[in-house]
Amino acid sequence: MKSFCQPITQTGDGITVSQTTEPTKVLFYSHDTFGLGHIRRTLSISDAVSKTLEKASVLVLTGSSAVHSLRIPQGVDYVKLPCVTKMGNGQYKSKFLRLDFEALLKLREELIFSTAATYSPDLVFVDNVPLGMKGEMVKTLRHLRDLRPETRTILTLRDVLDNPERMIADWEASSVYEAIELFYDRVLIYGSPEVFDIVAEYRLPPRVAAKVEYLGYIRHPTHEGASASIRRRFVPDGEKLVLVTVGGGGDGFEIISNYLTGLLSAEPDVPTHSLVVLGPDMSESSRASLQSRYGQNRRSTDRPRITLADCYGDLTDFIEAADVVVSMGGYNTMCEILSLSKQAVIVPRVKPRLEQWIRCRRLAELGLVRVVHPDEMTPQRLIDEVVQSLADQTLRSTGLLTFDGLDQACAIVGADCAMNRS
Repeated sequence: MKSFCQPITQTGDGITVSQTTEPTKVLFYSHDTFGLGHIRRTLSISDAVSKTLEKASVLVLTGSSAVHSLRIPQGVDYVKLPCVTKMGNGQYKSKFLRLDFEALLKLREELIFSTAATYSPDLVFVDNVPLGMKGEMVKTLRHLRDLRPETRTILTLRDVLDNPERMIADWEASSVYEAIELFYDRVLIYGSPEVFDIVAEYRLPPRVAAKVEYLGYIRHPTHEGASASIRRRFVPDGEKLVLVTVGGGGDGFEIISNYLTGLLSAEPDVPTHSLVVLGPDMSESSRASLQSRYGQNRRSTDRPRITLADCYGDLTDFIEAADVVVSMGGYNTMCEILSLSKQAVIVPRVKPRLEQWIRCRRLAELGLVRVVHPDEMTPQRLIDEVVQSLADQTLRSTGLLTFDGLDQACAIVGADCAMNRS
């Protein structure tokens, strides 16, 4: 049996792998039906793995419609799956192609299978959905287990998926527990049991629980000098900078509109510059509405007090530059806010899943963020929370949490390589 990993050497910087003639082939699957969270996390992990396994060949399967606008790490390539749109919990439709959903699902399933069968990966990462969207990964996972048993398969999960009652019911109905036991060698959780204990909350059977490892949260790197450059650009006179970000933006209009309405009606005036990132998935009508209502707002000095932008490639740098962040409660954004110890006002999504609400409520109980339920969001409430955050610049302590998830994942990959080599 061919060992899929190159011989490992230990260096002062961590685990590296010496060269061989055959690269380690790594395949990532990211279903990507809504927003940017899954593909951003997948690209971060793929980048780290690519740097850990010298001469690795890293390929990403993604359904993200925005992948072309993101920075693809060096040494990583991707295969684009046809896009779908999430209509509700468990309901999808084709985003662009004029195909009914069943035909589109079959197309995606075959693209996944043919890619995996031809690429013959040594290592497979599946992000957050053990069976793939609507089971589209099952055929591929079964093929790998039956015909390539040496391939290591890893399921990666964020800290919270949904409320336990729904997850337990869904996983029992779809035989997900059995599938994890059968198809996966490891289950890596990018989170902390102090925030949400997946093993206990989702009642994982002992054989599945034995595969679980909590790695801590993910720290997204910032670029040296970028934060200072951003502040010179947007707040050259030393004002406070408020960053408003709503992920992909597909359902972020109300948060942005409420915040900007509150900002412009605030008495007394709030001396800030608000940098608002609309996101690539915001509809053209919503984008145009915000631009016409708020895009030209300026001070008496004729400098803008509001900047509306479609997106920024390295949003982590902007989070580092901000004094306060207003955002939804997606996993990646929360990792960036927490790892940088930023003041934040969070309006978590509560439909179609409660994932963001559960995460942010737990973090608020730890005193790490301010949380506003969407049903309680008003312009006055949002601006009041922001003003209080601007006044309270106490460094948030995240001592209960760790942010070395990527390092831990790479150490595990290295350990698997060493085991296969022996």
